Amino acid sequence: MADTTFSAVQAALEQRIRQKLADQTNRSTVTLNVFTKRRGKGKNVAFDATFGTDTGQIFDDGQVVSTFQADTEVLATLPWGEYGDAFKITGRAEDAAAGDGTELDQLFVVKLRQARNRAAEKINTDLWTGDGSGSPQKIHGITATAGPVAATGIYANINRASFGQWAGNVFANGGVPRALTLSLVQSAFGATFDASGKSPTFGLAPTNIFNRLAELTNQDRRYMQEVFIRGQKITLQQGWEAIEINGKPVFRAREVPTGNLAFFHSDHIWVEFLPVAPSRMQRGKVMAMVPLAGTPQEQMDGRVLENEALMAALISLPSAGNFDSWMLDTNVQLACDEPHSHFLIQDLGA
Repeated sequence: MADTTFSAVQAALEQRIRQKLADQTNRSTVTLNVFTKRRGKGKNVAFDATFGTDTGQIFDDGQVVSTFQADTEVLATLPWGEYGDAFKITGRAEDAAAGDGTELDQLFVVKLRQARNRAAEKINTDLWTGDGSGSPQKIHGITATAGPVAATGIYANINRASFGQWAGNVFANGGVPRALTLSLVQSAFGATFDASGKSPTFGLAPTNIFNRLAELTNQDRRYMQEVFIRGQKITLQQGWEAIEINGKPVFRAREVPTGNLAFFHSDHIWVEFLPVAPSRMQRGKVMAMVPLAGTPQEQMDGRVLENEALMAALISLPSAGNFDSWMLDTNVQLACDEPHSHFLIQDLGA
C-alpha cells in the first residue's frame, strides 16, 4: 500500500483562510483628516470678507472732521461639490458569504467600508488638485489655478486684482526645481506673518520633502507622537507621522503634489459639508450617516460644531433584480476665509 503523502491528501484538506482581509490598496487621507470639518447650510458655502486700509487718522485739537473711512465687505461664495461612491451586492454573493470564516461574513459592512475609503480618497486628492470646475462640480483645490492660497486670480468670486489683501503667499521658482532650505521656510513664515499678522499652525509635505526637513533639522529634529491643532490633541497613529518646525507640526502626506510644501492656519481653512435634511432621514431612503474621514476621536463622539467627522449619507438605490445597491453621498467644499494666513512653497527638488 502506498504511503500517504501530502500530495495525496492535499485536495481533500480543508482550506483555512485567515479572518482578516489583507488590504492592498494605498489610500491615505491625512489632509482630509487634519483639516477642520464644519457643517454648512444653504445653496453654497458663503461668508463675508472685509477689506480696508491699515491705518486710521490723526486729529488736531478741535479739528472739524471731514474725512470718513470704512472697510469694504464683499460676499465670498463657493459651490458645493457632490462626492461619494456606489456599490452593489447580489443576493447569491451575500447568501454565500454568510457564515464565512473571514471578514466577508459581513459582506455589506466590508463593501461599505471600501466604498467609504474610496470616497474619502477622492475628496482628499481633490483638496489639492481639484480645479473647481463644474459638470460635475469639483472642489477648488490648494494647488489649482486661483486656488485658496494662490496669489492671483478669482477665488470664491473675489478678484485678487481688485482686492490685494485676498492674495495668498506663494513662493515659486518659475517651474525650476530648487533645493529646500530652512532659510526658505523661515522667509515664508516671515512673509506670511507680515501679510496677515498670523503664523500658520501646521504643515503638509510629500515624503521626499518631509525627509529633507528631517535632515535639515538634524540634531534638533523631533518626531511627534502627539500634536495640538484646531484646539484638539491628536495622538498620531495609523500611519500618521509628523516632525516639528518652528514649534509647528509638519505631517507627511503622500497626496501633496510633488515639489510642494504648504503651511496652513487651522482657523482659516476648513472642509465644509452640507448635512442631510431631517425629512430625508424620516422618509427612510437615507439609511444612515457614515463618517468618511476624521480623527478617531472625531469619528467616535461626533463633534457638534467643529472638528467633527466628515459625514456622508448612505442611500439605498432602486434594485430591479436579485441584488441590492447603495451610494454614499456628501456635498462638500474646501473653504478659506483668509488666504494670506497660509503659504505654499513650490518648485522644490528632491
